[in-house]
Amino acid sequence: MGKRSIYSLFITVAICFCSGCSIQQKKKASVEIDSLNTEGEFTKENVIAADSLRDEQLENTNNPQGGTSDSAYHERTIKPAIYSLNDQLKVVYFEDSIQEITCALYLKSELGVIDSTRRPINYASLLNNLESSKVMLIINNTSIKLNAKIRDSEIMMPTYLGYFSLFNKNYLLIKMNLVSSMSGDYWYNLLLEIDSEGEIINQQGIETTGEITFIDLKNHIS
Repeated sequence: MGKRSIYSLFITVAICFCSGCSIQQKKKASVEIDSLNTEGEFTKENVIAADSLRDEQLENTNNPQGGTSDSAYHERTIKPAIYSLNDQLKVVYFEDSIQEITCALYLKSELGVIDSTRRPINYASLLNNLESSKVMLIINNTSIKLNAKIRDSEIMMPTYLGYFSLFNKNYLLIKMNLVSSMSGDYWYNLLLEIDSEGEIINQQGIETTGEITFIDLKNHIS
């Protein structure tokens, strides 16, 4: 075998080896990033572990501080999914966490195809709850009754999950965007005040045209 043939064989083997490593690395990253979406118990420990890992891997994909560089505000992009509970009932939802607070929101939905389709971890309790209330919110494994209805919840898409402290109070924020070509850029922002035990002690819905920023939130609260 000539030198040129040996050299070509060497290059081919090297390329195959590197490609294999790249595929394995991508596969590993995909599994780790999607670790919140696998079948399993939606516990604080499991979600926070995946939360910390995903923060590192998806650092550059999150909404940049909700329109501000204020370090007091933390925000991540939500990856909602859709699932058919039965022939008549679909749910759009997310199960996630931020700053060691677990959060799951389920909306009875009329939306069509969403990029992600997976079975909710809280599947067993969804059928009865969504038939009557259309919305189910769980914070730190506790079901939260909303004080007011989410306007047009059937065509709302959860987009961002935020956390911040202001005036010695802690807040969780869920941003939802209306999926409609007829209503402009309508957003519903669910603002939840959390005590030191991780329980919800106050809540309010903020309706905006366009995405709300942290500066808007501070002005609203003050």
